Amino acid sequence: MSTIDVRPQAPAAALVPTTAPNFRARSALAAVEALLLFASPFLVSAMLAAHNGTAILAAIQHPQLAIDALLLTGVWVMSLLVAGAYDPRPRPALGSELRTVTGASLATVGTVATLALIGDGYDIRGAIFASLALGYGLLCAERTAISIVRSRKQSAPTLIPPGKRCFDVSIAGAALITLAPLLGLIALAVRLQDGGPAVFRQVRVGQNGKPFTMLKFRSMVTNAEAQQASLAAANEAEGPLFKIKRDPRVTRVGHFLRKTSLDELPQLVNVLNGTMSLVGPRPALPSEVATYTDLERKRLTVPPGITGLWQVTGRSDLGWQEGVQLDLEYVSHRSISFDLRILGRTLGAVLRSSGAY
Repeated sequence: MSTIDVRPQAPAAALVPTTAPNFRARSALAAVEALLLFASPFLVSAMLAAHNGTAILAAIQHPQLAIDALLLTGVWVMSLLVAGAYDPRPRPALGSELRTVTGASLATVGTVATLALIGDGYDIRGAIFASLALGYGLLCAERTAISIVRSRKQSAPTLIPPGKRCFDVSIAGAALITLAPLLGLIALAVRLQDGGPAVFRQVRVGQNGKPFTMLKFRSMVTNAEAQQASLAAANEAEGPLFKIKRDPRVTRVGHFLRKTSLDELPQLVNVLNGTMSLVGPRPALPSEVATYTDLERKRLTVPPGITGLWQVTGRSDLGWQEGVQLDLEYVSHRSISFDLRILGRTLGAVLRSSGAY
């Protein structure tokens, strides 16, 4: 089924403004003053205008509609995707009979807005709710008070098991303390190479589609991302990945860091702050996630990892589909004992340096 990208520059004629009073959801949420909604037979999305004028996009998934990642203030993000219930009874809306989508929970977390449909396995009892009337190129919204109680038929959003979290924090904390002198030397070497910053920060997509800032020691020239478009023809990776074995943007120090995987060490900080795990699927770029199939999105149900089954099996030597299958195998069988086996294999993969570039 085809989809339509919805971006801030969507045609004004296709947007129907409504008003929504300020509200709060579960934690530290931004106020919303205006709600702009856009719909088509195949895509429903919502664009919110926050009190400071920042444009925020949220996406919903419905059994009869297809959606993809949407553009949020210049960054591709994934919203919470929950199958929704469809009410076949039509009701009047702007002079026409439109069918309604019921059970939509609207909340904002920081600057990221989420519009999720509630499935049949949920009971609805008291919080913030929007009843949506679906038309062709048009979406009308009504706000109501409800709350959502999860039933046994539906599983909760994927969370990090407490045991795994303790395991991650213990090892990451000990590693940061032990490796502090090495981290300092690497940072100094990167700075002396060209005077640029030692640490590279990049937005990646984490568990349940939540964006986060991933840390690495910088291994490329400072304007590497600006040069990527000019190198597109040299891309040697398949799928949404971008890889060049002899990437001209990699510095001499960076080449050594990549071969030894030392550039990944700052991600121990990501493990401590809960945005990553020691072991998990490789953290994806928002542009990669925007092309995911439903199967590939299952990689986002667990936290991304510094290392993982894909990395220890073949690293960059593996194709996209092979890597995805390994990540999905990890998602299906993850456990602390499995993590320990992968961590053990990581040392061998680093020493061999195969597939690292």
